[in-house]
Amino acid sequence: MDVSLLNELAISSLTRDNIPVPDFKQSEQSDIPSTFVPGRNILFLTLAAIYAYQIGAESVITGVCEN
Repeated sequence: MDVSLLNELAISSLTRDNIPVPDFKQSEQSDIPSTFVPGRNILFLTLAAIYAYQIGAESVITGVCEN
């Protein structure tokens, strides 16, 4: 599934090749890490729910972490 629209909407080191992914110590120093992609999980859950509906699945299960 093509989710390249996320690259256009979110400026993040996970969506842009020109933004380096920080090492762990660097990411602890800033309030919002450069790897943060706003709405990423909700977008993926929405796509999963649409697909689940199409195949008749009764559940969509996810695992997320605060940090």
